[in-house]
Amino acid sequence: MDIDVKQLIRAELDSDEELLWEGQPKAKVATGGNVVLFLFGVIFIAFSLFWTTTLLEDNARSVFPTSVMDKIFPFFSIPFMAVGVGLLFSPLWIYRKTENTVYGITSKRCMIIVNGRTKKVQSYDHTKIGNIEKVQYSNGYGDILLAKEQYTTSDDSHGTEVRMRSVGFLNIPNVNEAERQLKAAVRCEIQGRKL
Repeated sequence: MDIDVKQLIRAELDSDEELLWEGQPKAKVATGGNVVLFLFGVIFIAFSLFWTTTLLEDNARSVFPTSVMDKIFPFFSIPFMAVGVGLLFSPLWIYRKTENTVYGITSKRCMIIVNGRTKKVQSYDHTKIGNIEKVQYSNGYGDILLAKEQYTTSDDSHGTEVRMRSVGFLNIPNVNEAERQLKAAVRCEIQGRKL
């Protein structure tokens, strides 16, 4: 899906805000590391299909009347198949989300926009951005991490846990230019002058 990056960002700008840099993550770079998920999906599906067919064949060959549980038990592999399908398709879902993500640096803030079925806009005011962390890969792409966000997880065994995750521009081309624009904008915002 081709999206007009500038148009998507300009629709979010305030009247006194100027777009300094825009970019989009490289979808192929973002999904490259998810081959492992795909392979685990293949293993999950293969195991659950093997389990189901083995149990169904055993039931069919049985000379003794089978109980209701013997007929139902093979279908306990359905959740494993569902997990396998989810793992198989997760690289595709990540690819689609990445293709619909745009990043923008303006004179006032940094924006992360995901334009899917709904449009989600995350804004990070320049005065709230602390240490900017850049990660550069050998292919010239990289990440700029803007902030850390707290989120909570909960499960029956551990209760509620508070965790931190990094937020920023991921898998962007020419990460050095984006970092330069961001640092200049943050400096100007803190000093109270225009770019």
